Amino acid sequence: MAKGGARLMCPLISPIKSGFQPTDECTIMGDGKGVTVITVALNAARDLPLTIESVLAQDHEDIQYVVLDGCSWDGTSDVLNRYRDLIDVVAIEPDAGIYSAMNKAAYLAGRDYVMFLNAGDQFYRHDAVSRMMLAARLTSDIVYGNHVYVSGNLELFNKSKPFEIIADDLARGNIARHWHPFIPGHQATFTRTSLLRSLPYDTALQICADHDFLFRAFEAGALMQYVDETVAHYHGGGFSARRGELCRTEWADVYRRYTDYPEAVDRLLFPEKGFRSLQTRRTGVFVSGFHPEMPASHPDMADNVRWLVGNGGTLLAPPLETDGLEISGSNDFDNQLVQFLHDDQPLAVQEIPKGVFTVEVAFDTPLKPDSFLTLLPTVFDRVDGVPGSDVALAIGRFRFIHSGQARVPTLRAGTKIRFDEAHAADFADLLGLGWSHPEPNHTWSTGPRSDLRMRIADNIDAIVIKVSHNPHVQNGPQRLGVLLNGTAIIQAELPPTGHAELRIERSSDAWQAGQINTLTFKPSEVASPPDDPRLLGICLSAISFEPC
Repeated sequence: MAKGGARLMCPLISPIKSGFQPTDECTIMGDGKGVTVITVALNAARDLPLTIESVLAQDHEDIQYVVLDGCSWDGTSDVLNRYRDLIDVVAIEPDAGIYSAMNKAAYLAGRDYVMFLNAGDQFYRHDAVSRMMLAARLTSDIVYGNHVYVSGNLELFNKSKPFEIIADDLARGNIARHWHPFIPGHQATFTRTSLLRSLPYDTALQICADHDFLFRAFEAGALMQYVDETVAHYHGGGFSARRGELCRTEWADVYRRYTDYPEAVDRLLFPEKGFRSLQTRRTGVFVSGFHPEMPASHPDMADNVRWLVGNGGTLLAPPLETDGLEISGSNDFDNQLVQFLHDDQPLAVQEIPKGVFTVEVAFDTPLKPDSFLTLLPTVFDRVDGVPGSDVALAIGRFRFIHSGQARVPTLRAGTKIRFDEAHAADFADLLGLGWSHPEPNHTWSTGPRSDLRMRIADNIDAIVIKVSHNPHVQNGPQRLGVLLNGTAIIQAELPPTGHAELRIERSSDAWQAGQINTLTFKPSEVASPPDDPRLLGICLSAISFEPC
């Protein structure tokens, strides 16, 4: 297959010696943009010829082709013998699953980049590889494009986008049905061979280890490049398509690792089952010091809560250095102060407002990865009818903040923010859970709940929000509920045309001047426009802050 490029310095083998190990590594001898195309197969005699022919038709100057067969017992060996002289490496070896096989195959690759085109899949055009490599930067670790999903007579074009946007949307919880197809398939992804060898697929996953690899590589600093080219036809009906429930479960477990809003993942993939824990290793987790007999709900909060006992509780920080903590909950006491300590050394002291609150705590010194953080309240009391320790406050959700992570912005009197494409940088840090991407004149909320988070300056007298209804709802006028810090303050019927201006006065008991405030939007109905899979709520155009 190699046409003018360096050849693989390994023999053609079929079968290879049993007990194949990663130490049987082949030397990478490409010119910077050489590509090893790998097909892993098991009992694929029917589908394999289509894939092989597709690879052989590629016009890229430096392609190596590797086929790794997992000891098939159908006619796959006959197909491989028929093409033997046209395939650079044929290896027949048992494996522990598809990702085990893909990890093994990476050590047979002899070019700079590796991509997987499995049995039944095919390149979109004869120059798909050369077009991708022509656009690829020499510094890129992962280069990916678009693909077409094929299931029977259905062909669905899946267009990707820059991975930093995909990852940021997941981190912020800004995901809905439209988000998932943007993740590139391995059939459209070219990965630097050395990267895959050093950061192999997680073989504990059966279905979506390729997605997990992309997010792990991104977090590890891999340079990822999106090229707007269509690379391959991906034929459905494989293992992941046959195991739908397992597929959803694995997707959820993987995506929760990379988000600050795990409930958004649960809402996307399991809307019928509700949320699991709001805390993950990425956000930090509860360890001890939370009252076991107190209820898990709070009348003023949508989230489940844990009740901090009077002699303090402990949180476990994520496996990365952090310099602060954002924490939400409810406090019934005046003059509540909480000390934050690590190894008995104070990192911060924070005043906690009475009522429902969200505060951002800045540490005096960074907290090391996987450290324990103690929360020590100053005011607490016994709860009537509840045995055990005194109770200080209820904690709903929290997340540790690592260096460089966006902090909640402070908004001043006279500020007006337009939620359109041209001003996206002005409001990106306000968006919490449940928003789609900015459009030319507005930004849509997605799903049943969307949040804006902001710190309100002392000299603001009112907040004015400009919204409009979703014209695709079916059941009469759309109504919108607005909550401020968990307290319902507005219930409005949106007009069928034009905009509504909703006003929140400083006199509201839920208003927390100088603190972080969360505005929650709950539309009565969500609906998808034609040919658009997003479940859209309301249309947000602008928000302004009136001075006293």
